[in-house]
Amino acid sequence: MTNEPIIQLETFHMSKVHIEFVHTEGEPFPAGPTEHSLTIDYNVATRADDDHRYRLSLLVSVNPKESGMRIESQIDGFFLCPAEMPVPVRNGAIRVNGGTILYGLLRGQLAAISGSFPSGPYTLPTVSMLDIVRRKEGVRAVGPSQITVAEDDQVSKYHAETNK
Repeated sequence: MTNEPIIQLETFHMSKVHIEFVHTEGEPFPAGPTEHSLTIDYNVATRADDDHRYRLSLLVSVNPKESGMRIESQIDGFFLCPAEMPVPVRNGAIRVNGGTILYGLLRGQLAAISGSFPSGPYTLPTVSMLDIVRRKEGVRAVGPSQITVAEDDQVSKYHAETNK
């Protein structure tokens, strides 16, 4: 029995990183986390010559309410899915599992880069990519590509069945 990965991250790169410390002149620097808004979006594309290879672009923005870090970022991951994985499961895995992988990578990169700013390192909050995908895509299984992010977790079911 081998544990084949559900999806394989082949490579990734940062496409955009803009971090700006926003602060009102004369006010003390914020001590610790500040109130902010967080926006997460993504785009998915299949490689034209190989429909088992995907590009997932994760876009994350942070905007402080008053002072703190203003961040605009994009990280692109290039993933390979098993050929036998059904397309609806593959589409869900790229969005949920791939998004989780890229968000974790981005979280570390931003903390490292922002560490030398006046307020110290900024760590992105923990999020559920499953919830983000469900909000963006609508409901459990939606759209012309039939993205499956089902309650019974078809990705894990697929993974368990293929690793018997």
